[in-house]
Order: sequence, then structure tokens, then C-alpha cells
Amino acid sequence: MRRVLVFGNSGSGKTTLAASLRRDYGLAHLDLDTLAWQPTSPPIRREPAASGRDIRAFTAQHHAWVIEGCYADLLALLLDDATELVFMNPGVDVCERNCRARPWEPHKYASAEAQDGNLAMLLEWVRSYPTRDDACSLASHRHLFDAFDGLKREVGAGQETAMDDAGLQAQIAGARAYDALFVASITGAFAPIVAEAAAIAAGDRVLDVACGTGVLAREAEARAGAGGEVVGLDPLPGMLAVARERSSTIAWREGAAETLPFPNGSFDAVVSQFGLMFFQDRRAAIREMRRVLRPGGRLAIAVWDGLASMPAFAAEVALLQRVAGQRAADALRVPFALGDRSVLACAAADAGIERPSIDTHAAQARFSSARALVEADLRGWLPRMGVSLPEPVIQATLAEAEDALAPYVTASPDGGVSFATSAYVLRATAL
Repeated sequence: MRRVLVFGNSGSGKTTLAASLRRDYGLAHLDLDTLAWQPTSPPIRREPAASGRDIRAFTAQHHAWVIEGCYADLLALLLDDATELVFMNPGVDVCERNCRARPWEPHKYASAEAQDGNLAMLLEWVRSYPTRDDACSLASHRHLFDAFDGLKREVGAGQETAMDDAGLQAQIAGARAYDALFVASITGAFAPIVAEAAAIAAGDRVLDVACGTGVLAREAEARAGAGGEVVGLDPLPGMLAVARERSSTIAWREGAAETLPFPNGSFDAVVSQFGLMFFQDRRAAIREMRRVLRPGGRLAIAVWDGLASMPAFAAEVALLQRVAGQRAADALRVPFALGDRSVLACAAADAGIERPSIDTHAAQARFSSARALVEADLRGWLPRMGVSLPEPVIQATLAEAEDALAPYVTASPDGGVSFATSAYVLRATAL
């Protein structure tokens, strides 16, 4: 799930990049210019607290987003929520040329003439970017960029610098933890179930949407065989890096479910395991999956059942709420958002899926200990949701894990944890 902050001088290309991310990855888009100013003449900055409330309302409504602007004071409010930063810094000359060539922006100016009338003042403001000391200055943007520990990159004049290596490595480490601690213990058990629901057979061309580290794609490849082809698509480069480590014969693609980069009728089967609940536009994502299926192609989508059906996870959510706080607990609740058969059926109907079937499937989750279960979420799942806890909070939560999950500790000598899980699997055939 991507939550991207794009910032830089006026004319640096923020809006162009944000629009591209919105289109390519299905992200909700917010331009901070729309809430940073009072509707007065001349315009006056709103109080940051008021703008902050509007920003929080936006992020509460959308799980995946791109937010652009030049206001470091407002952007700083989002550093804990963002998964990545893009600092647009092409230089003052480029920004000035872009401002002169800028088309009319109706969300900022009542008319093209009004925009042109403000050009001289805008250019003066752009030229002072390196020397100003306000919230929109180069110094403030540099400080914001340096303060962020996650995935980040700086776009200079004429080229984009390489993705920040430390941030990418952190994302890859999170993906490896997710794969080793969580896929191996719980989600991997559903890969054969979903592949079977899609009736994947030898020679099939298969797409795995929101593939993560690729457990379902690898199952599909085993069934499609040498004569088939499997493509795994995910929006997170860290997940795909680990997926490539696991298999070099699957085609791994970065992209969003809402805008699949494939022609109509490209696949015999499309599968998606535990991803639909995180998509920004579920209806658009399902429609896209249907679009890329050939006539007679098979669709299979798995989502988790509700928390009420899995009391072990309900106990873990309560533990996180008590020790790690609201954001951590909410991040663990998100996977169960479609845990209602009627909600899933409505999502499919809204997307134009005719006569789907929805079946409940069970699998046993097995972790080496209660601590291992909770650690799988703290170090593997929460970072994927943009929640990275300080180490002392992680340790405090782990210290209470055994007591919180005591009912699920087995009688075996190793003291492992085992409990039933369930998921809905939606199946449909393209007409």
C-alpha cells in the first residue's frame, strides 16, 4: 500500500508526478494548495492546525494516496504515515521555465487571465527558493527529506536519482520478514486453495494481482508448467525484490490493480490472494481483472473472514491496541475489512461480475510460539501498512504475547501456537 509525499519548488513537476502516480497506481490524490489558503484576496495562509484537520480527514478516508505540495510544515504531519518521499529538485531555471509554460489551473485560479496576472509574483517567489527560510524553502525541504528514514528519492535536473538504497533495503527487509514469518505460517496454506479455485492447468497464462513475495504465483507456475506463463504484479518494489529472489522464471511487474498494464483478454486465469481489501478502488480492480481475462477465463479472489471468526487475531488486535496504540491495532484490523460475504458479493456485483460463487475455506495457522505470531505482524505486516514501531514498543508488546494468546498454545513440547483461520474465495468465469 503506497502513501507518497511529493514536494519541491513551484514548477518542479510535483503535479505531473502526482497525477502519474494516481493514474498508474490507483492512489487518491491531494494537492495541498487546495487547503493551505483562505479564500481571500490577497490569499492568506490558513492556520496549520486547520489544514491539518483537513489532511487527516483525507487520509482517514483513503488508505493509499499521493499528497503533493511545497508546505514542509504540513508535510511533516504525514511523515509517520508516508511509505515514501519524492523530493522534486530540478533547479530554479527549470522551475521558472515550467511556470511560464504552465496551463491554466482552474482549482487555483478563477481564469487563465487571473493566473497570468500572478505570474510575475510567482516567478519572483520561485527564484527566492534557495535563499528563503520559510516552510516552502529549499532549506525546509532538505530538512524534511533528511528527516525521513523510509524509502525516498530526489529528482534532479534532467534525471531521477536512484531510489534511496537505505529506504529500499528497509522495505526489502520488511518483505523478507513478512515472507519468513507470515507467509510460511499462514497465508501460504491458501495458495493451493486459490489456484484450485481458478482451475489453473498446464499451459495457462496466469496473472497474480497483488502478488507480494509470490507464494501464489509460484503455486500457479507449478500448475501451469513449462508451457504456461505466470506474471506477478505488486505496487511495492520491496515485495517484488524478494519475489525475484524466490523465482527467476516468473515475470514480476510493478503496478496497481486498478490500472493493470495488460491488453484485454491476456490471461486464462487471474488470481489475487489477500489483496482486495487494500485496493484503493475495489470495483475498478475487479473490473480490471475481468478485462484482462479471455472469454471463458477464470477469476479467483481470496479475502480473510471477519475477526469474529478468528478469535486468535481478535486477541492480538486487543494486545496491540493496549500496548502499541491505535495505529498499530487499526493496521491489523485492515486485512479483515471484507470479512462479510454480503460485502464481498456487493463488491463483485458493482464490478459487473455475473454469477460469482463465494465459498468459505479453512486452514490451520501454525507458529513456533505466540511471540513468533505477534512478531510476524510487528516486523512483517505493520511495516507493509506503513506502521513502523520503535524497538522498545515492539519488545513491550512481545513481552505480553504469551499471556494474550495462551488459549492457542499447543500441548506440544515446543509450545507452538495453532489456530483455525478462514477465508472467502470468490470464483467467476468470464463470459
